[in-house]
Order: sequence, then C-alpha cells, then structure tokens
Amino acid sequence: MKNFKIGHILLFAGIVFSIVSCREDQIDLTNSNDPIFKLQGSFDGQVLGLIAGDNNAYMHTGIDMENGVTVYSGKLDNGETAIQLSIFDGSIDQPNHKPLTSIPNQPIFAHQSGAPLAELTKNIFPNAALINHIAWSIDGSLVAMDSFNITEPGKYNVCANVEFFDGTSAELCNDLIVGYKKSANARLLHYLNPEGALSVWIETYSQPINKVRWFIDGVETSNDLKLTEIIDDTMHTIMAEIQFVNGTVRKKSMLVDGALSGKFITDFTAIESQIAALTNRDYNLRLRVFQDGKVFSSVNTNNASSEVEITEVKYYGLNDLGQEVYKLTANVVAKVAEFQGSQAKDVEFTTTFGIAIEN
Repeated sequence: MKNFKIGHILLFAGIVFSIVSCREDQIDLTNSNDPIFKLQGSFDGQVLGLIAGDNNAYMHTGIDMENGVTVYSGKLDNGETAIQLSIFDGSIDQPNHKPLTSIPNQPIFAHQSGAPLAELTKNIFPNAALINHIAWSIDGSLVAMDSFNITEPGKYNVCANVEFFDGTSAELCNDLIVGYKKSANARLLHYLNPEGALSVWIETYSQPINKVRWFIDGVETSNDLKLTEIIDDTMHTIMAEIQFVNGTVRKKSMLVDGALSGKFITDFTAIESQIAALTNRDYNLRLRVFQDGKVFSSVNTNNASSEVEITEVKYYGLNDLGQEVYKLTANVVAKVAEFQGSQAKDVEFTTTFGIAIEN
C-alpha cells in the first residue's frame, strides 16, 4: 500500500525565489453514473462535493516543475470550485529513484519556513577579503548583487560572477539543494604549488564514494579519487562528478587560480550547510482549494496537527500527455489560507483522486 502527499515567479526582494513550470491534462470519463474520481466533505463549514463527470466536473492531472523539483498533481474541478492535491518529489540527488515506491505512508504537509534556507554572500568564501563584488544568478537569471536569500525549497543552479580586488572577474556555477534531504554531500579542497602542480581531493564526504569523474575546463581528465595535474598560470574550472555507493550523484565545481594570487573560488558546499535543523520537503503534500476566484493553500498556514491517510493507491491509466495516472483513496483533515498570516479555513474530505506520477 502506498501513500500520496501533495503539494516563472521571481521576487527580487532578496527573500523569495520560486520557479514554476506547469502542464496538466484532463481525464475524460465515459460514464458519470459510475464515478471513478470523487470528493465529499466540507470547506470552511460549507458542504463540499465533486464528482468527475457530473456538473461539468473534470479530473485534471499533470507533472510540473517548481524550483527545479518535480511536483506530481491532480485537480478535481467543476469550474466554480476545485481541489488540487500535489506531492513534491524527494530523493532528488538520486537519479534513478522511484517516487511511487518512496512516498511514505504518513504524508506531511509542506509549509513555508519564513527564514532563509540559504544566504548567498561573499563571506562564504575563505578569500572574501580579496572580493569586491559578486553578481548572483539563479537558473540563468540575475537576482542580486553581493547578497541574496533563498527561502523557497528547491534544486537551483547558482552562479557567482566574482569581481576581485584587481578588477578582474570570473564566474563559477554549482547546483544547490536547499530544503530537501541530501542523501550524500562532499566538498572539494585543493593545493597548487609554484610549479603548477595541482592536487584536488574530496573532503568531509558523508557517504562512501564509488567513483569520481574529474573535468578541467570541461574536459574529462581523470577517474581517480584524487586529481593531480599540471596547469598553467590562468584561471581553471575544476569539476568533480561524485558517484556515491548509495546511488547519489553530486557535481561540485571550483575555480583554481593558476597564478597563485588568491583569486580562487571554492565550491558552494558551505551554502548548503548553513541551516541543518530543517524539516525537509521531500514527498511533502500540498492542498489547494480554488473558490470564488481565490486560492487557499495548506502551505500558507500551520498544518502540524493535520492528518492525511492514504488507504489505497492503484494504477489507473495514461492521460493524454502519456503520463501515468494513479487512483488514490484518502481521508484529509487540514487547514488552508489565502496568504501567510491570513485567517485559516478548515477543510475535510474523503476522496478517490487521480494523480499523475512517474514510476
């Protein structure tokens, strides 16, 4: 028996960063007298009932992307009221994970922490005194000069365009996982002697390493656990693709200053490690209620005491996008709010729901 939980906006306040890419498709039902997808309960004290195939109600399903993480969703909608259940993917640093078999039996509702999950600042670098300014970009978009806070969980490609004390500049990019569990992590350290003999190794790794692929300026150079190479006196990008025994794959990049003038840039492991005491969003549930032109979300209020019980999950078929749809039976007791800090509304229902999900 399996369980389900559900869960381009760019805000330049230096507080929130969120990217959403969405596709959904409806499932056509041939016989509304034999309802497959339905929901019965209450919202804000009012009776709530939806049956796909009756009163213009449809079951929509889709697989979306939010902040670089896959979100599996279903939405039961009659044009006036809609309920959407979504589940955030987890184990996102494991390329071949199976979401359907990884979803825990007791879903946890996603929530907003309000506090920064990552602080992008030059002070993360040991040679910060040699840096004048940093232009930070996330997923290809410039977000801030010098400092920026990420408060939305996700997997981001973060680039730092660094201007050094002498006016020269260089750019380094790394993938960052914030607000999600990291099944393994590591950082790169290096040593360069005056003759150009470079050594780069992996330190403080949290899981045994199976294999490493080393790249210098984009060219694969070595498969040894430690990189040794002779380099010239220019800037060089060193990247390690680290494959851990538990299946996790992480890529770590650093810039090495061949001139030994202190203009190196370490990888961004320190950013990921800033906040350790965090409830991760892996396989979290999100509930949304659409009514009267408003959207009420479980993310906007405290659902620590809310309950979700998934009693059955069965394969249903493919939607028109070719995505696998699973039929789940669930009991949900939760709270939703239009905005953070606004009055929470109670929602309670039993449902047989459709969710598009990769397997």
